[in-house]
Parts: sequence; C-alpha cells; structure tokens
Amino acid sequence: METMELIAGGWDAEQDGAVRARARLAAARLRSSLSRDHMRAEGALAEGLQVVVETFAEVGLITELLLGELGELDGSTTQEQADLVCGAVGEALFNISRHAGPTPVVVRVWSDSSQPCLRVSVRDHGAGCDQQLLDGGWGVRTRIVEPLTLAGGEASVRSSPGRDTRVALALPL
Repeated sequence: METMELIAGGWDAEQDGAVRARARLAAARLRSSLSRDHMRAEGALAEGLQVVVETFAEVGLITELLLGELGELDGSTTQEQADLVCGAVGEALFNISRHAGPTPVVVRVWSDSSQPCLRVSVRDHGAGCDQQLLDGGWGVRTRIVEPLTLAGGEASVRSSPGRDTRVALALPL
C-alpha cells in the first residue's frame, strides 16, 4: 500500500531506486501471501516457510531455513497454524529486508519436547534498532504479536542498537 501511495502521489526522480526497491518488497510480500493460499495441508508448514524464504530471496535477502528439528511435527500442524506462522515469519523478513539492509538471516523451527508446542526464531545479523521503535511498530504488533497471541501463542521481537534483531514465536499445538 505504501508503494502504491508513493506512486499515486508522485515522487522525486532522485528517489526512483528507492521506489523500485519498495515495489519489489511489496511484490514479494504479496507473492508470498498468495503462494501460502495454495499450499497443501500435509507438510504445509515446511512448504510454506520455504515459499516465504524463496520469495524474499528474490529481493536479495539471504535466509538460512533450518527445519531439521521440525520432524513429525510438520504433519501435525493445521493449515491455519501454518498460515499463522508463515505470515509472522514473512512479516519479520519483510521488516528485515526493509530496515536491516543486506544481512544474513536464520529462521529456525523446532518443537518443544516438554509440551506440544511449535517454536520459531528469526534472527538477523543487522545493526539492530531501538526497542521502543519495535514495540510501537504497526506491522510487528498487527502481523506478528497479535495474531500469535489470539491463537494462544506468544511472540516477541527484541533488538537494541548495534546488536542483531530476534523474533521468537511459540504456538501450542
């Protein structure tokens, strides 16, 4: 929406590269969202996360996806749970690509053996930011924290200037 608003309102020719970059990010985000709609139920989580990671690779975000600890849990997640987690990871990657610049990212998925719980971490190796900016961010709140909380899970985003940013997701199964 932001990119379309920029285009509709006109922009300075000197900002052409920035507008193109934002348009590529917006297209990647939309493509990721649309691709998740067509995932099959079994293995939807691993498949969906792969789609999200590949989509952001198209705009230059290098992400290592670690699914080795997912095991049998992938087949036991519902489509709704997979969509929820993929949406939150997609928002995290969108924010990283927009704010952290070209930085390596690691997305790790595992299950908690002490309880039936899916855990996901997203960590960049960027310059970090002020935690207050994250806490007040609309995308973090409405696309990561609130959806997970409403589903009975937990989500947190932690950062500080000069350090990496970490997103932690936990969703009971």
